[in-house]
Amino acid sequence: MTVGASENAHIYRLTGLYRALSEMNQAINRMGGEEELFPLACRSAVDFAGISMAWIGVYDPESKRIVPVESYGAETDYPESLNTSVQPGTSAPPTLQQPLIATITP
Repeated sequence: MTVGASENAHIYRLTGLYRALSEMNQAINRMGGEEELFPLACRSAVDFAGISMAWIGVYDPESKRIVPVESYGAETDYPESLNTSVQPGTSAPPTLQQPLIATITP
């Protein structure tokens, strides 16, 4: 069976994503806090997963927004320009460039 170029590219991309995830899992276990973890998570996403830019934001209850706290890669000023309000009816229609917002609880 011969693997074509598109299949090779797909395998390469999945391998990079897996490596980035593995790096982040190891970092969670060995790092003391967000100050160390967030930069590594962004770097891992860019360096290993082939993503052009990664950013992490935290929820600010006063402004009801996701506030960028770390970014790495191309256009690192981009997260500052996003409307990351989490109030109903205040955000723009979803686009491919909007952030993925996940809640992590201990």
